[in-house]
Amino acid sequence: MQFERNYFNKPSKYWIWSLVPICCCFLMMAMFQLNVIVSVDDPDIKMKLFFLISFGFFLITGYMIFGYGYLVWSTPLKNKLVKLTEDNHNVLIYKFDRYFVDEAVLHKMNINPKPYVRLSQKDYRDIICIVENEE
Repeated sequence: MQFERNYFNKPSKYWIWSLVPICCCFLMMAMFQLNVIVSVDDPDIKMKLFFLISFGFFLITGYMIFGYGYLVWSTPLKNKLVKLTEDNHNVLIYKFDRYFVDEAVLHKMNINPKPYVRLSQKDYRDIICIVENEE
């Protein structure tokens, strides 16, 4: 069995197990504060500020959960794209200050290019940096 090197690692599952309860807590705090603000005739600035802070932190943790999902989804694709780029340097094309996946090259290799096209430009730059450092 040949040893395969992974250049990118998936994030720890502890991240999702800590982010989801925190996100739920901020959502409950925001809902409670919204209920208080709506039920009071003249809410003061402290109530409004506490609602805005808890709702803001809810949005931030929700964004972090989506980022975690993206990292889990993209890590195997990036590792495979590094191997493909090492084998064939025509997989990633540099045009117009951006990197593009050459779908025709992947079709010739009998690989579906659709998931690789969805990677971000930062991911492509990381892959190119790894391939250039390996040479």
